[in-house]
Amino acid sequence: MATRSWFELKEIAPGLWSLSEPGHLEEVISYLVLGRDRAALIDTGMGIGDLPAAVSRLTRLPILVVNTHADYHHCGANHHYREIAAHAAEAPRIGKGWSREEVTDALLPHKIWGPLPPGFDPLQYAVLPSRVTRLLGEGDLVELGGRRLRVLHTPGRAAGSLCLHDENSGTLFTGDTLAPTTIPAWGEGSDPDHLLASLERLGRKAGTVSRVCPGHHLTPLGPDFLAEATTAVSRVRSGASRVEPAREGVVRHRFRRFSLLLPGHVDPPSPPPAPEPPPPAPKAKAPGKKQPPAKGRKRQARQASGR
Repeated sequence: MATRSWFELKEIAPGLWSLSEPGHLEEVISYLVLGRDRAALIDTGMGIGDLPAAVSRLTRLPILVVNTHADYHHCGANHHYREIAAHAAEAPRIGKGWSREEVTDALLPHKIWGPLPPGFDPLQYAVLPSRVTRLLGEGDLVELGGRRLRVLHTPGRAAGSLCLHDENSGTLFTGDTLAPTTIPAWGEGSDPDHLLASLERLGRKAGTVSRVCPGHHLTPLGPDFLAEATTAVSRVRSGASRVEPAREGVVRHRFRRFSLLLPGHVDPPSPPPAPEPPPPAPKAKAPGKKQPPAKGRKRQARQASGR
């Protein structure tokens, strides 16, 4: 009898499965898309659980891994597979892997709230190198036999970020380009202008998309998630978004289901105006002797009385 998988498996549509990693901060989601001749495994998670065993419960077809980008939490189990596809800009990082020192804070105790697989040691966690065997670019097709995925190059989060459109089911796999989480676009490999342009592009596809499958937390989402991205870009560019400082030189733009980390700064609030000094108190008059009435007034009074 097969043992229960550590992954949370969900059939989203016929021939389309999500494999979610529960119990840790990233809550990464990989996707298995089944064709007639082969299957595409979109991202391989953090490499915490036995992903090949989970996949084998769903299909015996040959597997092609497609990495949406090279972050360690999306290519952690790549080394189990022979065929790996990614954008040329991400291939070197995937081939290098991630050492324990580079991911030392990935599974700190405060980032884990559920049980990890038996025998897994967070202190030994690392992502092994893997070799990209196929380079993907804008407009390429991943043929699975009776089903195909169209590649969209959506740079910004990373130089080689990819989204994949399943034209059969209308499903759009967005990786980290658009996900219900914090999306950073600062630092090496990121470009804020490219990210905003990519989000605008995804927003224009809302009419051809039936569901959105992002790389973290919640799946699937409706095409209204793409409309939210369009609104977010408009608000960022017009200066109407709500921003707060995130770190030195970086600000967070918050929206309903995601936030963007972009280069910038928030001016400190202006100090309140200093209160005006109170008016000086009037000077008290010194007490003096009562002046006698003037003689002229007394004479006038006598004249008026006829005396």
